[in-house]
Amino acid sequence: MTKQLEAAPQDVPEPLLILLSGYSADGLMANRTELINQLAEGPPEEFGGIVARWNQERAGDGEWRAAVVAETSAAAIERLESVVAHEARNRVVAVLFPGQGSQHVRMAAGLYGWDPVFTAAMDEYFDVIRKVTDVANAELLRADWLSADPVVPIHDVSRSQPLLLGVEYAMARCLVEWGVEPDALLGHSAGEVVASVVAGVFTLDDAVAVMAHRAGAAPKQPPGGMLGVAAPAQRLVPFLTGQVTIAAVNSPRQTVLAGPDAELGAVAEALTDNGFHVVTVPSTLGFHSPAMEGLARSSLDVLAGVRLREPDIALYSAYTCDLLYRDKALDPWFWARQVMEPVLFWPTLNRLLADGEFLLVETGPGQGLVTAARRHRSVITGSSAVVPMLPAGPGDLLGDRRAFCTAAGRVWSEGHHLTAAAWSSRELTMSRPCRPVTPPTDLASRLPKPGVPSTSP
Repeated sequence: MTKQLEAAPQDVPEPLLILLSGYSADGLMANRTELINQLAEGPPEEFGGIVARWNQERAGDGEWRAAVVAETSAAAIERLESVVAHEARNRVVAVLFPGQGSQHVRMAAGLYGWDPVFTAAMDEYFDVIRKVTDVANAELLRADWLSADPVVPIHDVSRSQPLLLGVEYAMARCLVEWGVEPDALLGHSAGEVVASVVAGVFTLDDAVAVMAHRAGAAPKQPPGGMLGVAAPAQRLVPFLTGQVTIAAVNSPRQTVLAGPDAELGAVAEALTDNGFHVVTVPSTLGFHSPAMEGLARSSLDVLAGVRLREPDIALYSAYTCDLLYRDKALDPWFWARQVMEPVLFWPTLNRLLADGEFLLVETGPGQGLVTAARRHRSVITGSSAVVPMLPAGPGDLLGDRRAFCTAAGRVWSEGHHLTAAAWSSRELTMSRPCRPVTPPTDLASRLPKPGVPSTSP
């Protein structure tokens, strides 16, 4: 059931995605000129109608592609005049799901009440929260998500992990509704749980139950934190003491440490004194360190009641640096112990990109994973490319919407077909009476089944 939504400010113009194609570079440029003429001749108030008709009737399916995002006819003309035709690469899509540390206030909130697919998916998610926990918890979580000044800080695990799950699930739903069929999935930290929902390993209900348990058990864990250090992991090993450990390897020179507060503080001081650049990662616990063993073991009680399944899409696990095979996918302890095991994102990205050329689409906030991926040789050389779906940090409603539309334009320019869900005017869609929406709880029912190997090699 769709909830009453906060109205978007009436003076905020709607960004519209404009699609171009041609069977040659010259053909695309000729189409561009025709559209510029239509926009120049049409009244400014008819901008939305002109774009909708163009995308519906004239976008075409040529192998030369381009796209622009604009809020007015004048802005569209200016950006269209700068368009350069590129031949579509048609690289397959790998979806990246960020984890703890990527969250920020009002992440993706600009899409809620504006994009109907995202809105329905988030409403579905909060309905599951109500069912698995209680109504009050769901309403408080939703209120804190939409607030610029949440009652419970966004970096508290009771907010960060459930909201990352909801937002990234909803963004993945948008990709599917755009007509994009992911060929591979890769999650970072809690993002692997979201990827497992998309792959069909967990149902959304079960993933929510796991996250709810983590949130409830978090206050019982020793206070801790996480540090980002600009250095290779091996250079940091001599400084590690007590339960402080390597928590994540995000790139060759981006390492995350985690552990109890006091021990982590001492390590941070030693690193700083030795000339290392150290930053605090937003987290109230020392995730991916031995300090989380209690949380890992308590999670087994929840996971014992979960029916785990083999992935329906190639899911690369950042805990094994390989495809997720049957033996790990169906093992409750594999999922429980992830909170105390290191996230080997960079080695796993290496493994993924060794399998081909990909369009890497990041679903969550922060752009942390695509920023890391830009340093990979495959991306530097142009074999693969990256597309963030959300801005790099907190901003306004318009920033979320521009990033969202720009991502759809990048997917189009790559050569993928887009349904009207990617380019229709959201203002028109959301202003009409909402059709009943009963999206599937298990997103895997909407996704392709490419036949991931079922046994370890």
